[in-house]
Formats: sequence, C-alpha cells, structure tokens
Amino acid sequence: MFDRLKKVFQKGPPPRPEPAPSQMGAHGPVSEWAASRGMSFSGSSAGNAMTMQGKVGGRAWRMEIGKPSRDYIAGEELRARAELGVSEDVGAMVINRPLKDALERRAYSMITDTLRTTADPRLPEEMRWLAMYDEIGWEGVREDFWRRYAVLADSREHAMAGSMPPSSNC
Repeated sequence: MFDRLKKVFQKGPPPRPEPAPSQMGAHGPVSEWAASRGMSFSGSSAGNAMTMQGKVGGRAWRMEIGKPSRDYIAGEELRARAELGVSEDVGAMVINRPLKDALERRAYSMITDTLRTTADPRLPEEMRWLAMYDEIGWEGVREDFWRRYAVLADSREHAMAGSMPPSSNC
C-alpha cells in the first residue's frame, strides 16, 4: 500500500491541458493579427468572446465571436458586418452549405407541420432570406468556395456588388 502512495507523490502534479485558442486570455495570434492591420481588438477576460473592428479596403468592418444569438447555432457564433459602399437596398447573404441545408429542412418541417395553422412570424432572418432569394453564382470564384458556401441575393449584380476585391489583404 505504501508503495502505491509513494508512486503517486513521486509523479508530481498531472500535466495541465493546453487552453483552447478561444480560452486564451489575450487571444494570442488573433489580437496580434488585428493590431498588425490597424484594427481594434477586445476580448472578454474569460476568453469566450472577442470583437475586432477597423477598416478593410478603406471601409468599416467588424467581426465578433461569442455566445450565439440564434437557437440553431451550437457553440460559438461568428458575426461579421462590412460597409461595402453599395446602395442600402442591396442585400446578399453568404451562408455555409450545411447550415443552409439545416435551415431549409427546419423551415420545411415548420411549414408542413399539420398541427400549425400559420407560419411562425418570428422566423430567423436567414430562413426568410432562404424563402425570398435565389442562390446566385458567377464565374471567377474558386469551385471550393461554391462547394462550401451559398450566396443568396435578389440579383447576381447585387451579390457581386458585395464581393471583396481580389487585392484585399485580409
């Protein structure tokens, strides 16, 4: 019995696991990357939320990660907004394909549910976009982008108006 106890104390404390990048207090490389591009950076002391903002291509840009604001997002939610210098009437949404597919299935089941007599007016904005706008594509974008993402807009011109110039260094 004493031999077992002796072995326990000789081993020393168990190794501490490395924190995940989102748990790092200073957010390490992310805060350095933001600073190197002249962006402001703020993060929570718990390491579970962060915000970067500044200018990309001379236009305002903001990105944040934190607790999801939508019930269909598991884990952390990444939100980004950019001023693109196009008319406020222009709108486009870029969404990853697995999320698009999941939202379409959810919307379909909500609409075809025989126990409901009307569609829920509190549908997330993304579900309304899926119903209102078509998926738009165009030449000159790498195929792997189209495999991973969908772009929704009322017209191809509007979707293309929001695309970042190829010289962007973000």
